[in-house]
Amino acid sequence: MIIYSPNFKKLKSEIAEILSKAGFPLENAHSLDTLKWVKKIDINAGECLQIAALAHDIDRGFDPKITRGTNETYDDYKKRHAKRSSQLIAELMNKYDYPENMVKKTSLLVENHEVGGDKETNILMDADSVSFFSCNIEWYFKYKGLEGTKDKILFMYKRATPRAKQMIKNIKIENKELQSMCKDIFK
Repeated sequence: MIIYSPNFKKLKSEIAEILSKAGFPLENAHSLDTLKWVKKIDINAGECLQIAALAHDIDRGFDPKITRGTNETYDDYKKRHAKRSSQLIAELMNKYDYPENMVKKTSLLVENHEVGGDKETNILMDADSVSFFSCNIEWYFKYKGLEGTKDKILFMYKRATPRAKQMIKNIKIENKELQSMCKDIFK
């Protein structure tokens, strides 16, 4: 059984409020969906991992928004996004008097959520990838079109561990074009 810090509910509520300002309608839904997948992958996920799941994209709720630079690689853009999100969640956790060891651990999870690296960070990375397919893909397709979505599908699927790839393959995608694209990529 996980014992939550006294301010966990307040922190969770503030993360949701921040993400509601992101400008994209699914940011908060993706945050909660990522947490759902973290708990499915690890039913004993600790509080730091749960906070990281909720806050891994928290920078999107702050101005100025981070956008990909003209000559910037996708990986470099994702590193800047993850670093900023890790700094923001650290500040927020400090506001709620979390112990320094929890702030540091959560911040590192968020900073590395795009690339993984250890057991917990890989769980977060996998949950983020699975959530893209279960929560965001249809909206992303409407927003970015076929080519933009293909790049995102490739990124989210290729980084996933075999465990997450199997979960992704089991997600039902309604759009026929997306189904076809995913079928080709998942081979």
